[in-house]
Amino acid sequence: MNEACQIAIVPFTGVYYSDEVALRTRVLRKPLGMQYTREQLQEDDSDVHLHAMIGDQLAGCLLLRRIDSHLFQIRQVAVKPEVQRKGIGTQLVLKAETLVREQGGSNILLHSRKTAIPFYQTLGYSVISEEYIEVSLPHRTMQKILE
Repeated sequence: MNEACQIAIVPFTGVYYSDEVALRTRVLRKPLGMQYTREQLQEDDSDVHLHAMIGDQLAGCLLLRRIDSHLFQIRQVAVKPEVQRKGIGTQLVLKAETLVREQGGSNILLHSRKTAIPFYQTLGYSVISEEYIEVSLPHRTMQKILE
């Protein structure tokens, strides 16, 4: 990675959240001709919000949701297109894994777009489902059991 990136847990409030939603919309929804609904965004309040910052600019984000005492879900991973393939997504996922371990978790699930499966496989995630359609794209559920 060419630029120094800092990963931080940020509050679900104000400028942090509005910048995050703008990035998620740009990367995850706008290319599909979609927007987030109010109901979808209301689900974000119980998640841990991780932001990858380059200087004072948001470069990427990841939401982490606790499902039960051992199971967590990674959701809504987005990295600005101009800084993709520079290790930011990897740093976000590794930070999420650290947080899961710190909270006593041992299992992480995620719904991966078909195009992102190889990325998650390089980080030790395994495909555990058949292909299905989510937000109009092929996805597969992936899992990693933490050691």
